Parts: sequence; C-alpha cells; structure tokens
Amino acid sequence: MRFPIIAAAGIGALAAFGASAWAQDAALTDEHLAAIDTDGDGTVTEGEFLLHLGRVHAALDADANGFVTWAEAEGHLLREHFDAIDSNGDGNISHAELAAQGRADFASADSDGDGVLK
Repeated sequence: MRFPIIAAAGIGALAAFGASAWAQDAALTDEHLAAIDTDGDGTVTEGEFLLHLGRVHAALDADANGFVTWAEAEGHLLREHFDAIDSNGDGNISHAELAAQGRADFASADSDGDGVLK
C-alpha cells in the first residue's frame, strides 16, 4: 500500500518501526498497517489512522509545546514533506495540520471508498 502523499507514508513508518523511514519515500506495508490497526480487525479506519498520527506528533514534539519544529523533525522527515504539512508556513507542524494532511492522505489511499485501508 502506498499513500499518494508521501508524508503520510513516512509518518506511518515512524511510529510503527522507528524514525529511519521518515527520511525516505517509504511505502506503508501490511506490517505498518497492522501496527496502526488498534482493534486487530485487519483494517485501518480513518479514526485509527488519526490516532496513530497523534501519537507520532507527540513523539516528535520533544518539548511538548504542541508543535513540531524543523529542529525536532530533522532526520525523521524530509524538509519538503515538513513544509507541505506546515500548511500555514509558520515553521511548525501543529496537531491540526498533521491531522488535516492525514485525512487527505487517508481519503486518497482509500481507493475503493469503503472507509478502511486493508
């Protein structure tokens, strides 16, 4: 499974398997999806995906101020992906910005429109 917006692929890889995949155009594998599938039903809902992104945001937000700065994300995320998620261009990624990107990525990845990724 590959998300069309590669930022989400990196985000998915981070929480499931550590920071190394953020720095590359990584695809979400079945193993990544299984780690995000909190109820174990073999699918990932938008809610599960957004919960996962919340955990990723918290993990990257080293100073727990509610924003991920480039200094916190560097080495985990390509600058171009950081800038794409930072929709207001203030140099920080808020939880809301990450969630908005996540919703868009989820909708794009849900190719059959059934509300789940499998």
